[in-house]
Amino acid sequence: MAEFNVFGLVPPNVYTCSYVWSFSPDGTIFFGFGRKVPPDSRLKRVNRGKYIKCGAAGTAAKYHGKWVSLGGSVNRKAKTLLDAALMEINEEGATTFFQKSNIYIPWIPRERNQPLENIILIAANRLTSSNTYAFIFMIPCWTTFLRIFPHIKERQHIRCGQTIVTSSKGEIDAIASYSINDIIKMQLYAQNASTPNNHFTRYTLTTLVYWTLPQILQNFNEVISISPKIIDTIKALAKTPDINPRIP
Repeated sequence: MAEFNVFGLVPPNVYTCSYVWSFSPDGTIFFGFGRKVPPDSRLKRVNRGKYIKCGAAGTAAKYHGKWVSLGGSVNRKAKTLLDAALMEINEEGATTFFQKSNIYIPWIPRERNQPLENIILIAANRLTSSNTYAFIFMIPCWTTFLRIFPHIKERQHIRCGQTIVTSSKGEIDAIASYSINDIIKMQLYAQNASTPNNHFTRYTLTTLVYWTLPQILQNFNEVISISPKIIDTIKALAKTPDINPRIP
């Protein structure tokens, strides 16, 4: 359910964050994320004929090179909060798949001739003490999800490069999916490195473990089970603050 009207007008000075997920054929949960452009890997034009090296546009340096949920400042063209969330996903993911005509919202009565459930809006909430509106979208079709968010272990298929950088206005350079085990493994690896860091931003993991996963478990408690030990592990990994950018 939603605690606000997803079709309501967009308030001033707000943000969106979206978690997109799906099941693999063996029942494993995967989440789609984007990587902030790493430091010194983007050329920014500062005046005629002169460029400087930089990281993700509009992003504090400590987040550069780290994986995040999709979202950000609301596009001026967005008429509703749902519009804002979808526009951010499409922009940062360099896709056009996320359209209102593609989405089924369970708590809103179906209209005649409504399309198949290409995307299901699982939950939408304004995060506590925040000007961020969070959304959870499920893509039931695994092959569709994987086409948009290739698995991080399939390096040759990861969607990355200039197309995504341009679409995201210089903010994101790669799109991929992670299982919960992948998330834990990669965050542990980064935090235990000789120069400790985060693979995922603290905000991304905090929102994942304290809001997103509980919402999914509540809605799919008959088919999904995540052990308390796994939840506690992610909570511990989400405690490390972001201080320095990450160099992949």
